Amino acid sequence: MFNALYSFLFAFVYMLAKLMSPFSAKIRGFFEQRNSIAKDIAHFKKEKGQTVFWFHTASMGEFEQIKPLLEEIKISFPNAQSVVTFFSPSGYDIFKCSPLANAVSYLPLDRSKDLISYLNKVQPDALFLVKYEFWPNLLKTVHQRNIPIYSISSTFRKEQLFFKSISFGLRALLEKVNYFFVLNQASKDLLNKISIKNVEIIGDTRFDRVLANARSVRKHTIIEEFLGDQLCCIAGSTWPEDHALFLSLFQEKMPCKWIIAPHKVEKEAIAQLERTLPIKAAKWTTFNIKKDASKSILIIDCIGVLSTAYGHGDIAYVGGGMGTKGLHNTLEAAVFGLPVIIGKNYHRYPEANLLIQNGGMTSVKSAKEFADIYQQLITQKELRKKQGMANQNFIKTHQGATEKIISFLKTQFET
Repeated sequence: MFNALYSFLFAFVYMLAKLMSPFSAKIRGFFEQRNSIAKDIAHFKKEKGQTVFWFHTASMGEFEQIKPLLEEIKISFPNAQSVVTFFSPSGYDIFKCSPLANAVSYLPLDRSKDLISYLNKVQPDALFLVKYEFWPNLLKTVHQRNIPIYSISSTFRKEQLFFKSISFGLRALLEKVNYFFVLNQASKDLLNKISIKNVEIIGDTRFDRVLANARSVRKHTIIEEFLGDQLCCIAGSTWPEDHALFLSLFQEKMPCKWIIAPHKVEKEAIAQLERTLPIKAAKWTTFNIKKDASKSILIIDCIGVLSTAYGHGDIAYVGGGMGTKGLHNTLEAAVFGLPVIIGKNYHRYPEANLLIQNGGMTSVKSAKEFADIYQQLITQKELRKKQGMANQNFIKTHQGATEKIISFLKTQFET
């Protein structure tokens, strides 16, 4: 009943979106992305005796999460192929040529004919859903073919419909998953409560990813030239709501230089940020040491720099928590031994709650609260060191999720 109603509503929304597409560049782009799927997987071929692992990730963050797993699969399953699908262009555009996958495409539309066509071409032996991607027809179609489905790094909350007395059929979706690799005990308890027992607590593969990133980090000449010997606060993945916390602190000469890496790096978004700042800032893509080294703010106006830029910092602010966009990856900063400040909306993020409890991260609700903790951190070296070490040690003690998944897969598939 649920799938029938869902499919009907999906078809209605699809038809409506088609009618609107000539008038909306965003909707038109969505359909163009799905039309590219056949071309993206045209070269892919499953050879006799090969194992094909299909990983579906929503966006860039989820792909970063499974990078260590994809790397380890190449070693532990040398005869296997990996296929990765994305829902969002922010992940697809960056990783469509990744050497970690044998094929990369968008996720097919969640309707039977598109999914069947994709399955016929790729012929996966397992589907891995990263975090929250429980698409009804995807689960139904894959399950009908007796292809095992695994949920990786998933986390659940009691407020979700899955766990209500009336779940409107959503609980049945989880029952199609063969095995859950969850982040914490609370998630396992919730699943057990609705009679789902095939659950193991393995933690978050992101811990493995950020540790690998920190070990291979390279120094950025631009940042070194910009900073000289001054302290540095790096504000990563920020939105206008985040900027409001610290704009009043900026002046031409400051005891601490700032690097701002906004979430949106489109030309207009960067121009808007520049107009908001009370002083002139340097930009990554146009940095000139003679003109820009004396400035107090550097804007990273491109993608792919932030995760390693944290290695140059002394303090970090991670964005998304002051608005409704969602808190961004705090682990990328914490792994470098930086004290981390975040906004007020973090409670849905288990790692943020734990990092705060562990003493290395601080949540602020206002510009005044931010200014107070910022002033303490830039003037008290021992406090910076204490909080930074708390974060770094926390991440080191939570590594190993990738190894646990690989060990499980070795019991299910020939290596």
